[in-house]
Amino acid sequence: MGRAPANQNGWPRRTGLPGSPSRPDRPGGSITTLSVPMAERRVSSTSAHRVSGTTCSALRPRRGGSTSAKLNASPPHVLPTSTAVPRPTEGSAGAGPGSLASSVRAPAIMGHWIIMGHPLPRSPFPGKKRAGGGGRRVRTSLSIAANSAPGTGNALPIGDTGARKVRALSRPEIMFPLVYDTDIERHATAAEIGAILAAYRGCAERDGRAPLDVLRDRLSPGIQVHLEIVAPSPDGYRFLQVGPAIVAACGRDLTGRLLADAPAEIARPLTSLFDRVVADGRPLFTVQRSLDARAVRVWDRLVLPARAPEGEDRLLVALLPRVRREDLLDAVLEASCDGIMSLRAVRDRGGEVVDAVIMSANGRACDYAGHPVWRLVDGSLRDLFPGLLGTGFWERCVKVVEERTTERFEINLSHARRDTWLRLTVAPLEDGFVMSFNDITDLQYALFEAEVSRQELAAEIEQRQALEAELRRLSITDDLTGVLNRRGFANAVRAQTAVARRYGHDLALLALDIDHFKHVNDRFGHAAGDTVLMAVAALFVDSARVDIDIVGRVGGEEFMVLLPHTALGGALAFAERLRRSLADTDIAVGGERVRITTSIGLRAFGPGISPEQMLLDADKALYRAKALGRNRTVVFEGADSLAPADPA
Repeated sequence: MGRAPANQNGWPRRTGLPGSPSRPDRPGGSITTLSVPMAERRVSSTSAHRVSGTTCSALRPRRGGSTSAKLNASPPHVLPTSTAVPRPTEGSAGAGPGSLASSVRAPAIMGHWIIMGHPLPRSPFPGKKRAGGGGRRVRTSLSIAANSAPGTGNALPIGDTGARKVRALSRPEIMFPLVYDTDIERHATAAEIGAILAAYRGCAERDGRAPLDVLRDRLSPGIQVHLEIVAPSPDGYRFLQVGPAIVAACGRDLTGRLLADAPAEIARPLTSLFDRVVADGRPLFTVQRSLDARAVRVWDRLVLPARAPEGEDRLLVALLPRVRREDLLDAVLEASCDGIMSLRAVRDRGGEVVDAVIMSANGRACDYAGHPVWRLVDGSLRDLFPGLLGTGFWERCVKVVEERTTERFEINLSHARRDTWLRLTVAPLEDGFVMSFNDITDLQYALFEAEVSRQELAAEIEQRQALEAELRRLSITDDLTGVLNRRGFANAVRAQTAVARRYGHDLALLALDIDHFKHVNDRFGHAAGDTVLMAVAALFVDSARVDIDIVGRVGGEEFMVLLPHTALGGALAFAERLRRSLADTDIAVGGERVRITTSIGLRAFGPGISPEQMLLDADKALYRAKALGRNRTVVFEGADSLAPADPA
């Protein structure tokens, strides 16, 4: 099988241009390629494999652990599908994750992986001498090619095979995330790319190069302003012409300058891209992210092989904006839910800010203002928005301009019987400011309604809590006398005995029963009896210590008084004082005045006494007082010891 034809600069040239009727495509489909620049490599002979007419050499690491690649000095060959790039066995010199041979193999799911090597019989550029001696040290690059199906338009990201990562020996900064050699029209966003490709295919020759003058004449003037003409030279690639649209977008003119003069992160991938087009004689399309362009963020770059009238190689590069920064800004502004305006300050002769002129406004700002954009732009802020002047808004704007601070605030406007709330942000911008605002009226009304609902709910909760408290009070309170009922008093006894037991406090309990109360009911009626009960309860409450002693009605005419922090002697004195006070009190019943006496049983709290036992013992002492003749006090001192107090 013969060699692939070489171009005039000595680069091996592939045959077959996809889409060209005069040249058959390669069997097996088009090849997606990408050149990754590498460091200097030493060229020496290696073993090679031959398949069909395309050539490729196997790469092996140099002895001694170096990761240099050895390119076959003889005509290179193609590796068969089943042959992986040779890699050293485990433990041998040069093996490991850092070596090229350990990182590049032929994954079965991707079909052929071809490591393209060139014998480089002479320099890629006419007159370019090689450096180095017998080993022929040259600058070369490693091309990774995926044998893809025709028309699929597969793109090969740098260092990524789609099945595994390909680790190159060096790690250059990449400007092109994707490179396409098929289905270019589908991947391009600029409509001009299709017209350029149609013109190219109409005049391309068998080697893939199109006559430069013919190709340019077929392109419209609107496209020609986006073209670059690049020529290979001994010093690299030189820009012969740069379109005015590119100069305006990038802010610099590279006409007559070398690509090598550009920053390395730009020159390196561009050089690799241009090398590939010169070598292959076929178009390549990239999506390029601009690093320092002033107006363009992302470019569509189409590189076409061409030939000058003198027969020298040329590259025609179409550089068309894919996304413009101003387009992106416009889209963001128009998509914003906020009204946004930029304004320039207007000053009087003394330098004071007296007004502001609207420089730009988005659609939302026009909707809020109720004016079309032509009315807003170049209009006076004070004239167009007079309702804002009395809200402190203008003073805040002046502060932003003078102090270069950002203000965020809310204002309320009343008009047409409706209140409107606006939330504003004012930030400095040169000698002016940018203002964003949105209508939060619905939010304010929702917050107002939520606050009203919250207050209503709080009032309802408060009312419900009051009702619950009243129910709890009624459940432990005697309806007739207002003192604790039996349940409430029993709860109080349990609580106070727990406190006395824990802290060692004194505690005493009095059990009181009205003497001959049945005679009052029989003589004067139950209503009169209720009057006596209320009078007796009131006397007990008045005699007790406020918020300390606890009074309860535990039966029909039976009462109890709990005396916290009171020893037996003090409780006995209080019981006697209470008994005498009741006996000396006249109670009006049925038009008559009667005197009531009471019998009292006293029980002092002691160790090991339960609340229930304390209540029971006080009752025993009370019954003993009644048995002894009533109107007296009996102290419980034990199960068999009830000591009566001497009535005075």
